[in-house]
Amino acid sequence: MAPVSDATRAKNCSDVSPYALALPGSLSILRTARDKAPEVCAEPVEFLVDELIVEPVLTRDSVPRLALANHADRQLFINGVRAPRFSLLREKDQFQFDDSCIFHVTIFCQPQIGPAPAEKVGKPCPICLAPFTDDPNAICYRCQCDTVLHLKDPRGLECARAVNECPHCKQPITLKAGYTWLPEFCHD
Repeated sequence: MAPVSDATRAKNCSDVSPYALALPGSLSILRTARDKAPEVCAEPVEFLVDELIVEPVLTRDSVPRLALANHADRQLFINGVRAPRFSLLREKDQFQFDDSCIFHVTIFCQPQIGPAPAEKVGKPCPICLAPFTDDPNAICYRCQCDTVLHLKDPRGLECARAVNECPHCKQPITLKAGYTWLPEFCHD
């Protein structure tokens, strides 16, 4: 999630990290006090005033979403429309409180690349149907949904390079770390 205000629009977005708010994989509090920069906190808050409860979640199909819970005192807008107290956002959605900065929802992907997991050895690759081996020279790609594909195999199998998205969850296959999407103004 990358917060954006008019001041950050003028800056170079090629390095988004100074503007990104990383969320842990659990329930968090997003503090958005008008006189301070937004921050993510893990500790509980006694009184919610300028806070939003956020949690990254996976749907039944292992598609990442961002769950937002807002208390009734502040207006929350998602994609320009007034939001209910609980919302489930997807990548490329944006939200904002009142006149505060705009937050863009994006996903930072850290690919899992290595040997086939022990529980997948002998089972077929969903692309080529050839079984995974325990050969130390065989490298596999593991999607966030736990689907495994051949990446570099001594038999010449490179299934993760042959497709653009995971056959199970339809998320893009990403072989290097980075954001899967950035707002348009970051490309200017």
